[in-house]
Amino acid sequence: MILEVTMAIQHERVQSDQRLPFKAFVFAAHNLDRYIPAHWHQNTELLYCITGKLNVWERNTFHQLAAGDVIIINANVVHSTQSPTANQVLVIQLPLPLLMAVTEGQYTTEFIFSLNTVAHPALKTQPLTAQLETIAQLVMHQENTLADRITLRARVIALIGYLVANDTTANQQQGTVEESLQLANKIANYINQHFREPITLHAAAQFSGYSDGHFSRLFKAFFGMGFHEFLSVIRLDSAFGELVHSARSFDNIAKTAGFGSYRNFYNTFVKYYQMTPSTYRIRYLKQ
Repeated sequence: MILEVTMAIQHERVQSDQRLPFKAFVFAAHNLDRYIPAHWHQNTELLYCITGKLNVWERNTFHQLAAGDVIIINANVVHSTQSPTANQVLVIQLPLPLLMAVTEGQYTTEFIFSLNTVAHPALKTQPLTAQLETIAQLVMHQENTLADRITLRARVIALIGYLVANDTTANQQQGTVEESLQLANKIANYINQHFREPITLHAAAQFSGYSDGHFSRLFKAFFGMGFHEFLSVIRLDSAFGELVHSARSFDNIAKTAGFGSYRNFYNTFVKYYQMTPSTYRIRYLKQ
């Protein structure tokens, strides 16, 4: 049986417990089937790998987290994740209003977080690890009493303080958050409908109501990559679903996803997944 799978980039709205100003949970994956397609949200997301491994694609960069690694995905950054092994991962999602209040309006306007222990192993410090392990234990074992929620809230606020003191960088983005988010939602809907077609930057700019140059600047400021590279990522998400959930040929998958040729699909797949499509399909089927 062939299962039709269509993946599209999503603007995710994260809902948190109304009694806490953030969302914190631990997920456990048991096989390669756990894949979260490309999406973004206005929450800043911290991913701490407790056990196993976690693959993360942030904008146009691949990172593989091992046990003890942590990465922060800043607000409105396109990302996706996949579990190459069984794992446990702590996820803390910090809403933009909370971070703006705690940082006195400086988050996104003055700085963004830069924590990534895969790219910068020296950032994996004992104080940081201790804080994350404590939060993970609270999340996994708390009974959700008032005392538990107060303790968890205090630990997460302390973690934000540590990050502000040790792991920030100046924000180089151009344009306002509102303008960029409006553009992102509009163009994402357009790409979701037409990514299988030969879309051009000029056509996308016209659809969005901007000149090519202004559109390109706003697009890169929001997504952290150029239009054509972003389009390749969306096509790759679609192809990935077909690769693991259908028996279609690689050439058919490539053309259906809008790559035009297997060579383009192959090169993009290797760039992002660090292996060939055939190798990944074989590994997945062995699960």
